[in-house]
Amino acid sequence: MVAIELGLCCVISAGFHNAYFILRSDNQGVVGAFKAGISHNSEQNSILCCIIFLFQEFSMWFSIIWVPSAENLADAPSHGVHSTAKRFAFTPRIPHHLRKFFCLHP
Repeated sequence: MVAIELGLCCVISAGFHNAYFILRSDNQGVVGAFKAGISHNSEQNSILCCIIFLFQEFSMWFSIIWVPSAENLADAPSHGVHSTAKRFAFTPRIPHHLRKFFCLHP
């Protein structure tokens, strides 16, 4: 769920609005929470509310689908395995509620 919020912050930083996205996740809990509009986890519900707010504020909409881990392009980086592929050029603004999880440099 956090990865989706950070990805959304990246596309907002890049200037996207009025856009449609297809979200792919290998996490069935995240896919289920988006489809239901609620999670069994209160922290995830807070993040889900932030994501929905950002989608509404920037006129974005999305579909979410489950993909097997082997087909998930974000699986390796989420486990600390970094690619030499070009990274997204825009640095997102880290949401305040997530900053405690990052080492931010001035």
